[in-house]
Amino acid sequence: MSITYPHVTVELLLTDRHIDLVGDEIDIGLHVDVPADPNTIVRKLIGSRRILCASPGYVARRGDPSRPEDLLQHQCLCLVRGRHVYNRWLLVDGETRKEVHVRGALACSSAEVIHAWALAGHGIARKAGWDVHQDIAEGRLVRVLPDYEAEDINLYLTYASKALMPQRIRVFIDHVGAEL
Repeated sequence: MSITYPHVTVELLLTDRHIDLVGDEIDIGLHVDVPADPNTIVRKLIGSRRILCASPGYVARRGDPSRPEDLLQHQCLCLVRGRHVYNRWLLVDGETRKEVHVRGALACSSAEVIHAWALAGHGIARKAGWDVHQDIAEGRLVRVLPDYEAEDINLYLTYASKALMPQRIRVFIDHVGAEL
């Protein structure tokens, strides 16, 4: 944005905590879940399925699971939010839904770290398709249990109000929407 709009600056705040756009004086929020605040305007930007993936090296060392229950014999890389570890993975194959309580030696609150661990061969990750599609296309990661998909994940843009929206916010919203 800075080349097209040289006077616009971006201050990026990364957090997993609840954000009060008005109270925290934040123009725009990006969330992977629908914000509960009824006073915000919500716009879905993109959606994807979560998929399971691992490095080719991990699969060569540990084997390729053929059914969800086989994940119990693998190192699964789990996301943490607050005190909650996301280690119950719901997998869908057509009409069949299976929930597996996975385990692993590594868990983290950063999706980027989980991604890096998967690339480094430390285990199987459950990631949004948009995060890993390039790595899969270029062979850095491979799909694990490719006949199964996990739940949907969506990216939402939120802002407080259209009534008093400065032009810079409208331009940014339009730019992000066009890019994604």
